[in-house]
Amino acid sequence: MESDEFSGDLRKFLQKAFEVQASEPKERLTEDRLREIAARAGISEEDWQELCEALSEHLQKGRNYLKFSNYPDSIIELDSAVVIAPYRTDVLIDCGEAHFQHWKGTGSRQSRERARSLFEKSLRIDPGNASAADRLSNLRQSEERKKRNARKGVFVALATLVLSGGAWIALSDSSSAAAYPKPETTPRFISDPSESDDTGSRSILTNSLGMQFVPVPGTSVLFGIHTTRMKDYATFAAANPGIDSSWRSQTFYNHPVSVGDSYPVVGVNWYESAAFCEWLSEKEGRVYRLPTDREWSIAAGLGELEYASGEVSPLMLNKDTAVWPWGAEWPPPDGTGNFADSVAKTQIATLVQIPGYTDGYGTTAPVMSFKPNRFGLFDMGGNVQQWCQDWYSPDNLDRVERGGHYGLGGSDGKALSSTRRDHHPPQVRTPYTGFRVVLEASSD
Repeated sequence: MESDEFSGDLRKFLQKAFEVQASEPKERLTEDRLREIAARAGISEEDWQELCEALSEHLQKGRNYLKFSNYPDSIIELDSAVVIAPYRTDVLIDCGEAHFQHWKGTGSRQSRERARSLFEKSLRIDPGNASAADRLSNLRQSEERKKRNARKGVFVALATLVLSGGAWIALSDSSSAAAYPKPETTPRFISDPSESDDTGSRSILTNSLGMQFVPVPGTSVLFGIHTTRMKDYATFAAANPGIDSSWRSQTFYNHPVSVGDSYPVVGVNWYESAAFCEWLSEKEGRVYRLPTDREWSIAAGLGELEYASGEVSPLMLNKDTAVWPWGAEWPPPDGTGNFADSVAKTQIATLVQIPGYTDGYGTTAPVMSFKPNRFGLFDMGGNVQQWCQDWYSPDNLDRVERGGHYGLGGSDGKALSSTRRDHHPPQVRTPYTGFRVVLEASSD
């Protein structure tokens, strides 16, 4: 194919395959049947062969990595195979097994939920699949064992305290202390009376990396006031030497992107963003994660409006509306945020800039270079797009990305609407996507 495996033609093919599977669940999607669907979706015979070769390569590598217990690399390859062949139960089961084993070794919640999703999807396609049923059963049994061991561990610890004469320590600890052990560097709250929102004076939590977090009314989390910086991710990468290093040097149309410590990290995929959160959670004894699509909407000022009708997918909410992070004015006043402006246009002739707009940056800007929104959050509409926790649609192919970025402009503002969602497969890296972290509030 001309571009990559995730081209528009492939998406048409996958969508058509899903439609066939939904309308004819008992019909097996044989290679001949898939070839017919591909032809109907406009994929040439040559492209179809390339697709099959790509699938075969991902499967072979992924299964080899799985065989030798290299679960991170196995996940990358088998997730790619699932994107190409989301209808093949053997692919789904192998990918689920890689995530299952990774969860058992690391405790990764994302891998556990991904494994469950893949096994359940296999059973929906083929209800009589014994292999999928066995693996789903194993997953549930492992979860129960972990819960029992955790309860047993708490009991043993308490008994030890009592026997050693230290029961008074246990009695003086709150129940939340066990859930949130002390971090290596204790986060501190400071008051910043110069900033205010609907809740009055703003409390800022600063963690061990110097990342700052504030509460956002309507959510149960503290939001990072800025996207993850190069220096934050560098600390994570130093502690995890196997991490892909392409984030260190990113370009956009041959122009450098994020060239200093205070710039947002880009060129990281969804898995790496989630891994950063898990590493930081373990490091500090708190629960960090990516924001949900709903939380991000609330933090962008959309309130509960988007989800007022009940649970819906981000795909259904992806609309072009005249709602922007800075209000209802178009074009935005100069200096509102980092978008495709006159500076970017002089560097990259093909960009569609905002007519007459200038923010002073051709690609990324240091975090917190522009005014925050009313909740004290920076770059909720520009600089870099941000990975979210959710799948974009029920097919579980792409993860959601929110917010505009430095390469988006146009004359009507549709590309920068707060209700706009972008989406990519979780293994994809782009020079305009980073991530923001949220912190689950403790109960103390």
